[in-house]
Amino acid sequence: LGFRIATMWRFVVILAVLIGVVLVALPQPLPVHLDRLSVVNYTTIDNQVYDTEGFQWLGTQGKLLGSTNAVRIPYFTEVMTGFGTGPYLEVGCGGGLVSQALAEAGFNMTGLDMSVRSLNVAREQAKASSVPSDMLRYIEGSAFELPFPDGHFTGVVVADVLEHFTDLRLVRNEIDRVVKPGGVVVFDTIARTLFSAIGIWGVAQEVLNIIPRSSHDWRLFIQPSELEALFGELDYKMDTTQWYGIEPTPGVQQVIEAAKQLSIVPLIATFSRTKNFMSSYMGHAVKPGSG
Repeated sequence: LGFRIATMWRFVVILAVLIGVVLVALPQPLPVHLDRLSVVNYTTIDNQVYDTEGFQWLGTQGKLLGSTNAVRIPYFTEVMTGFGTGPYLEVGCGGGLVSQALAEAGFNMTGLDMSVRSLNVAREQAKASSVPSDMLRYIEGSAFELPFPDGHFTGVVVADVLEHFTDLRLVRNEIDRVVKPGGVVVFDTIARTLFSAIGIWGVAQEVLNIIPRSSHDWRLFIQPSELEALFGELDYKMDTTQWYGIEPTPGVQQVIEAAKQLSIVPLIATFSRTKNFMSSYMGHAVKPGSG
């Protein structure tokens, strides 16, 4: 017990030092009051990292990202079931973590991404799965110019990608164009808070490099109220009481493992659906009209 307490104390001290370093390094002011719906001309984000060895979809980074599937896939499935089996488009599908899981749940999925390297991983994973080829396909393309006709999809999935875009209205307009009237948009993204600035951008990304450096810019994180306003401009129907937080909820065993490893990885590998919007969150919006 004494060893565990001493180890935990060292871990807490190290974590406190890391947070202090991040607080000193953070550009000021903190990005709580920025107009995120305007075109962003300032950013340090590097969206090309997914085409390099800097991000490993099948390594620790991809597995950590995929661990949120335990929360978001059941939510997406609950929502999408009310609209039928598809077809659905995932914008920014990356290595196929969400598209494949939804195809395995019975939805007809098309994944789109600009990263050829990520798409190659997604296709290899699909081949190794039991999902029929006519239920899951991947296409190279840009979210700013979707290569599909108007009203082609029952819905669009935007999972952990909105925070990568510098022109949210342009992406929103393209999503709206390809969704049929009465269709649905489901999403998860990261809230722009002090917690996410320090914990996700600062400690996990810039200091510990658990997430590749420059793969996110905390100024591009999005408040729930901003997404509500974004889709509200096109009269989408939203019940924000049915939006939920995706919160790390480590148990005692994860805390012990973190102390033993002197690593925060075990603390951010288990998630729960909550009403805490300090970190990541998920929701959906329904396009007006009837299909």
